Amino acid sequence: MSNVFSAVLTIGRVVSCDKSRVINLPDNTREIGFERLKDGYIEVKTDLGFRRKHMFVMEQHIGRKLSKDEVVHHIDEDKMNNDISNLKLMSFGEHTKLHHTGSKRSAETKNKISLARRKFTKEQAQIVRAIVNEGTTQKRAAEITGISEMVISRMVRNLIYKEQ
Repeated sequence: MSNVFSAVLTIGRVVSCDKSRVINLPDNTREIGFERLKDGYIEVKTDLGFRRKHMFVMEQHIGRKLSKDEVVHHIDEDKMNNDISNLKLMSFGEHTKLHHTGSKRSAETKNKISLARRKFTKEQAQIVRAIVNEGTTQKRAAEITGISEMVISRMVRNLIYKEQ
């Protein structure tokens, strides 16, 4: 029986003891039900891949997938407590109100929120695309126009007023 070198194991390859050849293992070899911590949330591996556990638990409880406008709220605000008694199904709007009602924001932050909510014309989106296509970075385009980088990015990717 030959030895399997630790460096080979580290990069996800195993040397077959009987044939002395390297076999590539798939990147994701975790079994269904495996849990990991990511971005402060527990994720669980399902047959469709990794899902945030609180969302998975709620889907199992209600017997269907969450719709795009639904959010699962942790009542005690502990992201690790995924017991169904600590989870509440809400709309995005309800969840936003819950976390931001009474928030004290600076005038600058209020202005940024207001700017993010404004609607843009097709012509404005075309101008932004032209600025970026001429070589200006999206960050600089955001500074010039007063539009957030995220909205600039969405305009450039044709998610806001698609070019035909």
